[in-house]
Amino acid sequence: MAVLEPLLTEDDAARVLNVSKGTLRNWRSQGKGPPVSRIGSAVRYDPGQLREYVSVRTRFAIGREKIA
Repeated sequence: MAVLEPLLTEDDAARVLNVSKGTLRNWRSQGKGPPVSRIGSAVRYDPGQLREYVSVRTRFAIGREKIA
């Protein structure tokens, strides 16, 4: 049987994403942001889904070399 990673609280998810809890709440109300689970009234985030959310939104800067 697979071992599940513990779900993250809203505080934890905000820290991981480097955003405020208010931003997470705004994203949820707008249908944006990472997927969320509700357990009763508690909001929780799956660490794997947070990693995927960040991964698909990561952009790599392409530097330009100076030509002498």
